[in-house]
Amino acid sequence: VAFAAIMFFGMAVTGERTRLLPKLDVLIVRLMLALVILFIGTVLAGGGTAAYQVWARLRMERAVEKNLGLSLQQVQIVHGSRVVTGLHITGVTSGGIAHQAGLQMGEVIVLEGTVAETIERLYQDRGKAVDLNIATGALTQSVENCPQRSVTLAIPP
Repeated sequence: VAFAAIMFFGMAVTGERTRLLPKLDVLIVRLMLALVILFIGTVLAGGGTAAYQVWARLRMERAVEKNLGLSLQQVQIVHGSRVVTGLHITGVTSGGIAHQAGLQMGEVIVLEGTVAETIERLYQDRGKAVDLNIATGALTQSVENCPQRSVTLAIPP
């Protein structure tokens, strides 16, 4: 609105044009700078917070995967009459914590909460033992029809 008012004022004043135009140019540049700062501030306040949360979650996931010697992928599995989210084990590092606990590629970690809650629990419980429910074959059939077992992981500090 201010930008339009300045442009209208600049077009309306014709007699003092040569003296006013440099002043209007400076004012327009300042307004544009203020708009850019306002836009960046808005992004940092709202979008920046969301971006930081996504970055922090990804960092936490990578730390858990590295510490446990696992590669995980979020998948949808059938559990009873519901479709729930699980973590498909796509890789196990030889000699890692997960390998020592007996986890194998292709198995699915059946979650008791959300993926974010599970990853956060694995991250927060460093130095403790955590029990995970494992289902073999849950990608192709219902969890109830799969061999299941409980695995205890000793999360390194």
